[in-house]
Amino acid sequence: MYILGLDIGGTKTEAALSKTCPGDGKKTTARRGTPPLTLTLPDVASTKLSIFARKRIPTTRRAGFATIVTQLTELCSELLAHEKIGAKDLSAIGIGLPGSVDPVSGKMLFGNTIALAGKDLARELASGLKLARSARTACKIVCENDANCFALAEALCGAGAEFAEKSKKPIAETMGVGVILGTGVGGGIVIGGRILRGRQGGAGEIGHTELYTNGHACYCGRNGCAEGYLSGAGFEAHFASRIYSQIEKRPDAKGIFDLCRDGDPIASAVVQQYRRELAKFLGHLTNILDPDYFVLGGGMSNAPQIYEGLRARIQRHCFLPDTAPAVYRHALGDSSGVIGAALLAFQKVAAN
Repeated sequence: MYILGLDIGGTKTEAALSKTCPGDGKKTTARRGTPPLTLTLPDVASTKLSIFARKRIPTTRRAGFATIVTQLTELCSELLAHEKIGAKDLSAIGIGLPGSVDPVSGKMLFGNTIALAGKDLARELASGLKLARSARTACKIVCENDANCFALAEALCGAGAEFAEKSKKPIAETMGVGVILGTGVGGGIVIGGRILRGRQGGAGEIGHTELYTNGHACYCGRNGCAEGYLSGAGFEAHFASRIYSQIEKRPDAKGIFDLCRDGDPIASAVVQQYRRELAKFLGHLTNILDPDYFVLGGGMSNAPQIYEGLRARIQRHCFLPDTAPAVYRHALGDSSGVIGAALLAFQKVAAN
């Protein structure tokens, strides 16, 4: 069967085309890079998911819903046409959305791409791809929060699989928390290989937990949200507030980490503050969830400096002694979200 995964992120939208194939029972190591990428599904040992084509475009967050639908339809159509596959041949489509998704309606309730809120993207995409009503019944379309998709992919085929191998604790018995430190801060909780969605799809919205009382104003209407401090934008804004007129051009997050590496005192202080805030945040999550591991994704997760002494820092905020979870950098690269969307769609088909 053919499965299409879609990931609508803050800066990029990606489509990945995959197919199921018989498994040989052997473990497959997921590797970063371009297709093909074959993943062994731990809960379906006789099946593998082979991702053989991917395509990306920039996300036009402020262009409006109609434009987003048009560009998404064109992206899917081009990828399918290139591989000589018709939309009617798809068994399922998984869509990762940048916000909380209602588990019943499949609509995004709220998020940082406001144009998608309250809209039936699944229906519009089915219409754009000209799926007949009978084909729509055959092709399952499922929408999910993009951070949940990231967490699912890493739990089944990335960091979670690595943890299971090292700890000898099966994936079916583990809890993993995915934390995206990117344009915003998102989270996903995976228990026993399944996403924890909550009553209204709001489980895992960890970026909007309060890190500081009366802190920075957030677009959600509250103050002091973790996203305002731990996102790439928050990190860059913190540095910009410290440099005054000393630097003509404000560096991006990578540039700040480079300055820190070279010994710049202001960059070093900002990075040190980020480490403290990240540890405090993960420590609070540990006290609430007590997970087996955290896996970090998003642009900020690629900086080696944030991992230095991180587990010890987390422990300072934990109630129970010696309980700081393992912390992993994402294993599947920046395509974890689209891989998770495809895995989610496969789970949907397999369940029926």
